Amino acid sequence: MVPAFLVFGLAMVAAVDLGGLLSDSAGRGPFGYANAKSALFVQGSVAAVMLAMAAGSTTVRRVALGAAVVFAIVPLVSGSVMASLTLALVVGSTVMPRRWARRAVSSFGMLFVGVLIATTAVGIAGAAPAVPNDDRRVTLWGEAVDILTENPVRGGGAFSEASATAASDADASWAHNEFLQLGAEHGVPALAAAASVVIWLLMRLRRAAVLSVQALPAAAAVTALSVHACVDYVGHFVLIPLFCVALVGTAIGVVETRTTGTRARRPLRSTLI
Repeated sequence: MVPAFLVFGLAMVAAVDLGGLLSDSAGRGPFGYANAKSALFVQGSVAAVMLAMAAGSTTVRRVALGAAVVFAIVPLVSGSVMASLTLALVVGSTVMPRRWARRAVSSFGMLFVGVLIATTAVGIAGAAPAVPNDDRRVTLWGEAVDILTENPVRGGGAFSEASATAASDADASWAHNEFLQLGAEHGVPALAAAASVVIWLLMRLRRAAVLSVQALPAAAAVTALSVHACVDYVGHFVLIPLFCVALVGTAIGVVETRTTGTRARRPLRSTLI
């Protein structure tokens, strides 16, 4: 019921402001930010896929898969490059044979770690005075690294106040990397804790993949949001991580009910075909 509720909710959002959803204008649609709008609809695509996997009716499966395709159009037409790239994770989780699910979740974890390390390395390079840089996003990453280096344990406080770029430009009040911003504001422990939560969720879903076909798309949702959060502040829009948490809870909850023998009278389909 959770994926069905999320799909229905996004369908209502689309019905209310279809023009804003399909606009490539940065300020149109939910949140008034194209990247956040796109990240939300990537999560919506995952919800639709999970609904299709759980549905016992062919009609419901077809409608859900149609919704997944429609939701996937939003990041493509909105001009959000990272959200569009993360759609590959959603597609992969939909067509991946179940026997490869655990390996796929492991690869999702490696992808997240790789992107986090890469963006941090770019930030370190951007923080070097000798390296010329005209990219504001890299500048913000570099400033976040500088703040983190100066205050590794407790952080330097609000990034919008500690960053020289943010102080001069209200549109740059975020580091455009949720993990580096957490580190800059609250120190290395906060950055490590946030990254550990992502890895922990993927580990839980990897174990759940043995019993739940929904675990792989839920892992795709976690990875898509986490990778996107390495290059933008999509985590600041609370509805997006809440969507992701609901999908993870659904996949893990299916395993728990099947393990305890309650409310698990019909196994999930192992394939959409």
